[in-house]
Amino acid sequence: VVFSMLVGMMLIPMLTKNYTKKQKIKKEKKRQEKYGQYINNLRQDIGLEIRKQKQILVDNNIPLKDCANIILYKTRNLWERKIDHNDFLELRVGIGTCAPWIEIKAPEKHFTMDEDNLRDIAMALVDESRDMENVPISVNFAKKNISAVIGNYGITKPFIDGLILQMIAYHSYDNLKFVIFTNDNNKRDWEKVKNIPFCWDD
Repeated sequence: VVFSMLVGMMLIPMLTKNYTKKQKIKKEKKRQEKYGQYINNLRQDIGLEIRKQKQILVDNNIPLKDCANIILYKTRNLWERKIDHNDFLELRVGIGTCAPWIEIKAPEKHFTMDEDNLRDIAMALVDESRDMENVPISVNFAKKNISAVIGNYGITKPFIDGLILQMIAYHSYDNLKFVIFTNDNNKRDWEKVKNIPFCWDD
């Protein structure tokens, strides 16, 4: 009897420990799978939202060739931006990288003795969703109403011509006027602009 009790006293804690360990492993495996699926679902949702936002940027900030076609063919979006619209004088300045219009947060890192790879997975999702690459970049010149383009004239002049083309395509001369100050050396470069209604006095 004493021997059986001794064996029981030694065996029961060992069996309990093994059972607890197996349950812990099983629970951790389930946690990894469920959280992994949760992150994958989030990744799909965030990816879809970012693709939508990219398309909005592309649709609202078309290339200069398309701006020229708006004027040439008098399409329905000619002069569509009015002075009371949010996108009045919102002009495309190039292609680049910008942050999406959504804020993605992950749990903050705190000191712990145990490493948790799930937090790293969440942080990786935040990092990969931080930027939208190769999208049109625009500047609202109504809000940034004092701006400068500085550099070599051979480079800055075509850039400014592109801004003017967008202004002519998107805005009516009732809402927008051009006043140009130049010097004798560059005077000929601005002759073509002088005769458009945006330079006429009401």
